[in-house]
Amino acid sequence: MRVNLSNRQGQTVRPNPGLRLQQIKGTGAWATTTAPDTTAPSVPTSLSATAQGPNQVSMSWVASADAVGVTSYSISRNGTLISTVAAPVTSFIDAAMAPGTSYTYSVTAFDAVGNSSAASNSSACLRLELADAGPKA
Repeated sequence: MRVNLSNRQGQTVRPNPGLRLQQIKGTGAWATTTAPDTTAPSVPTSLSATAQGPNQVSMSWVASADAVGVTSYSISRNGTLISTVAAPVTSFIDAAMAPGTSYTYSVTAFDAVGNSSAASNSSACLRLELADAGPKA
């Protein structure tokens, strides 16, 4: 059976992919039920991390997609969670770098019910200690 749905203004609408239409036995009435969301968001892609100034890294990535919607991204440094940003933000600045230290970052997407994507590609960044270019005494 094919059912067309419309809103109060008479416009045809697309149902949520998890929406199910079911006839109530013996009544002739119909009801909708929603299947639980068990699908993870797509993996964030194209993560890049670039040193910015003496002790911070700027990173960005391409947004994930999800049937219901991505709600947040978690950012990990060297395998440890350091922050979470709300979607649709797809950038982050890490201002906790130590001189001469190498860092590897990854990003994971989450949807409203807590399904998580696999981690993004890793992006490495090395914070170099700059020599003092000032006059010598």
